[in-house]
Amino acid sequence: KVKDYLKVMEEARAMMDSPVRKAFDYLKDEKPETLQAYEPEMGADGLLDKTYYYGNRFGQGLLLARRLIESGAIPGPNFIQVGLRGYWPGEEDQKWMRDNGLTHFMMQEIWERGVRPVMADVIAAAKSKAAKVYVSIDIDVLDPGFAPATGTPAPGGFAPIDLLRFVRQIVLETDVVAFDLTEVSPPYDHADITVNNAHGLIWEALAALAYKKRAATQA
Repeated sequence: KVKDYLKVMEEARAMMDSPVRKAFDYLKDEKPETLQAYEPEMGADGLLDKTYYYGNRFGQGLLLARRLIESGAIPGPNFIQVGLRGYWPGEEDQKWMRDNGLTHFMMQEIWERGVRPVMADVIAAAKSKAAKVYVSIDIDVLDPGFAPATGTPAPGGFAPIDLLRFVRQIVLETDVVAFDLTEVSPPYDHADITVNNAHGLIWEALAALAYKKRAATQA
């Protein structure tokens, strides 16, 4: 059912810990190490080496990576980020990522090698690290020309034509047990550009799940 996959469509990132843990509950007898988090993301999800950011321990810039990894919900090596770019985080944050074994694919690499080869590497990495996948999309992974209504717009991001297919292929080729899309702020949108792209990404994921289900029933 749709509700089994759309865990936090309208929740703030600060509520992210709960749905990830619900994904573990969904796995029941599976070990936590079987869950792979895949996140198309603009930055490194805030200041990862900080305990508090602007006085907030569970803000959107801290929670997904640091809180989940420190709590043991997801092992650091099972955390993949795609589409990183910009002039931050700094060296301390990069060191925290290295020390905890996070995997990331920069937009520079995607520009140099092309979307399809990097997509294949991301899927291979996910399959090698865990049996289940949690997909979390930050809308600011798109270039702000396609997603102006977000809190951290940064030039040089994905174009929708590539990200739509990226998400579709991830869902088709891995065992996705949960999915979310965050950081859309409709009041800041122009002509519904951001909302329409977010809508399209959600439909790509759901369509891929439906395709797999139909194929399984016809096999």
